[in-house]
Amino acid sequence: MNLTGRWKGYYIYGNGYGLPYFGQKVEFESEMIQRKDEVSGVITEKGEYSVPMEATFSGFVQGNFLSFIKNYPGKAQIDEEGDLNVEANGNSHEIHYQGYLDQEHDSIYGRWSISQVVRGPFGEEMTHICEGLWLIKRE
Repeated sequence: MNLTGRWKGYYIYGNGYGLPYFGQKVEFESEMIQRKDEVSGVITEKGEYSVPMEATFSGFVQGNFLSFIKNYPGKAQIDEEGDLNVEANGNSHEIHYQGYLDQEHDSIYGRWSISQVVRGPFGEEMTHICEGLWLIKRE
């Protein structure tokens, strides 16, 4: 299954997110290029809970398994009040996507996660993991 082409789908905010983000579905479109076992491309999101920046990604495909890292050109972070703050040219979080190619339905689905180090209430460093699900289908 060659992945080069246009794809449409969504991701869902899952564990690690509070309301109003938890459970929200964000639609996105992707232009993907596959060269041998390497994949790369761009992702554009749409909707109220989307990050208003075009993201790039790169990774690999091995058999029916796909893995890539998505990066935004700036930093997008949800604050304690649940508001999305975007800093142009800030350091982007790496969003790790893993999925399975479903040739019968010409789709890919899986899990995504973000891992970041945060300061705890006593100044200690803790790893905070946010994750969710995603699905795309060829246009």
